[in-house]
Amino acid sequence: MDFLRRTSLKNRSRCQVLIFIASICAASIAAADGPPPFLRRPDIHGDRIVFTSEGDLWLASVAAGSARRITTHAGVETNARFSPDGKMLAFNAQYDGGRLNIPNYANWVEGAWIIEGPGVEPDITVEQDPNAVLEGRDPQLDRAIAYLKEKIAAQPVSRPTPPPFPDKSWRKRNPG
Repeated sequence: MDFLRRTSLKNRSRCQVLIFIASICAASIAAADGPPPFLRRPDIHGDRIVFTSEGDLWLASVAAGSARRITTHAGVETNARFSPDGKMLAFNAQYDGGRLNIPNYANWVEGAWIIEGPGVEPDITVEQDPNAVLEGRDPQLDRAIAYLKEKIAAQPVSRPTPPPFPDKSWRKRNPG
């Protein structure tokens, strides 16, 4: 009987400790301002840092130690990068509901690279150059246009002859 009493006291004290820890955790969560930060893909230029959090871009100063939200669109902004001179930012945005998949890894399997998210046929590898994006060029679009021009040159398509316009001269003879 004495053994059972000691066991129940141990269990009781364990429960009290767990309740105490849970109450501290609940109090710390309630004291926090909003959801916990989820910082992704930072880029650094000088003493400034740009990063993605809550689907928007934030700019922080190392000296000041505080961050401010710099985008507030309904879409999601990600992958921000400073230009080489630090005056501009390039980033991906999903304002129209579209989705962008950027491969993050590749595996060498049986003498060939297997890329995450290989796409559809024709699968053409395009080097995504951030400087080209900053200059207003789109390497993927440029490569797609070049591919289509090659296909049209190899397999020319004849322009169809439009049908003749309908004869509406009867309207002039029979008004009304």
